[in-house]
Amino acid sequence: MCEKKLNYNPDKPTCNCGIFGIMGSENAAVSTYYGLHSLQHRGQEAAGIVTSSFNSANKPIFNIHKD
Repeated sequence: MCEKKLNYNPDKPTCNCGIFGIMGSENAAVSTYYGLHSLQHRGQEAAGIVTSSFNSANKPIFNIHKD
C-alpha cells in the first residue's frame, strides 16, 4: 500500500498542456480550428498560434498570434 499523500490545490495553475501542429496543408486554418477544439481544457492558462512563411531571401519568418 502506498503511504504517500497527493497534494492537489485547484487554486494554483496546473501543468497540463496540449500541442498541435500542421505543416504544408492548404486547409491549415480549418485543421487548426478542429485540432485546438480537440485539445480543449488542456493548457487553460494560455494559448497561442505561431505561423511561418519565407521572405524573399528564403529565410523563415515566424508570426506569433496570442490572446
